[in-house]
Amino acid sequence: MKARNLVYLFILFAFVLTSAYGSYKMLGSAKEFLLNREKYTEAVVLTEGILDPVSWIPNGSWEEKVARADVFKARSNRAHDSILKYGLWMSLIAFLLIVAPVILFLRNRVVWRYLAYSTLSIAVFALIIGVATPMMEMAAFNTDLTIPFNFSQAASDFPMLSSGMLELISFDVTFEGRMYYFYQSKSIMGLIQILLSQGNYFVGIAILIFSLILPVTKLFCSFLQLFSTRFANNRIVLFITNYLGKWSMADVFVVALFLGYFSFANMNVGIETQTKPLFGLYCFASYVILSLLSTHFINLCLKSESNNDK
Repeated sequence: MKARNLVYLFILFAFVLTSAYGSYKMLGSAKEFLLNREKYTEAVVLTEGILDPVSWIPNGSWEEKVARADVFKARSNRAHDSILKYGLWMSLIAFLLIVAPVILFLRNRVVWRYLAYSTLSIAVFALIIGVATPMMEMAAFNTDLTIPFNFSQAASDFPMLSSGMLELISFDVTFEGRMYYFYQSKSIMGLIQILLSQGNYFVGIAILIFSLILPVTKLFCSFLQLFSTRFANNRIVLFITNYLGKWSMADVFVVALFLGYFSFANMNVGIETQTKPLFGLYCFASYVILSLLSTHFINLCLKSESNNDK
C-alpha cells in the first residue's frame, strides 16, 4: 500500500510541476498569439483596403500591407502551436493522473479520495488556463475581393466614346488575400476588463463572480473537505461545494459560447464568417466537467470513510 501511495504521489508531483511550467508558457504564448493576431487583422482591415485610395494602385500599397500582415500571422501561428504543444503534454499527464488511482487502488475505498485529489488538481490548472487564455475567435472577411469596373454597358452615357474604347478601359481590381471587416478574440479575464473599463459594471461584475470567484471558492472548499476533518462535514463548506457551486453557471457559460459559435459560423450576410474555438474554451469546459466529478468523488469518499468509522 505504501509503495502504491508513493507511485501516486510521484505522478501527482510530476503533474503539478509540468502543469505549473506549462501554464506559465501557455499564458505567455497566449498573450503573444492575441497581440500578433490583432496586428495581423488590423494590417488588412477594411480601412486599409478599399477605403484607402492608395491600396487601389496595382502592385502598390495593398500588397505591401499583406506582406507585412503575413509576418504577424506567422508569429501568431507559432504562438498557437506552442499553446497546443504544452497543452498536449499537460493533457497526457492529466490523463495518467486520472487513471493512476483506478489502477493502483481499484479494490480499496481510498480510490475515491485519490480520484478527488486528481480531478481537483487538474481542475485548478484547467480553470487558470480557461479564464486567462482566449476562448474563441470570430472573424468576418472576404478572400481575394474583386471589384469590377465595367464601362462597356455605359456607352449611352458617353456618346463621344465608342463601346470598344469603353471596353478597353474596363478592368477589375482584386485585393488578394483576406480583407477583414471584423475580428474579435478575448479571454474571460479580457472580457471582464473591457466591460468594466466601458462602464458595464453589472455585466462585468456578474461574469467575475459567477465565472471566477465562485469556482475558485468551490475549489478551495473542496480541498478543505479532503485535507481537514474539521471542515469535511461543515455546513457552510457543504453548502458551497454542493449547492452554491452550481450557481457559478460555468456550464451555462460554455453552452452560450457554443451557441454563439454556431450562430456566427452559419451567418449568411454576403461575406465570409469564421468562428474558431481556442484552447481556453476546451480548458474551461474541462474545468466544468472536472468540478462536477470532484464533488461526486468527494461525497463518495466522505460517505465511504464515514461508513468505515461506524
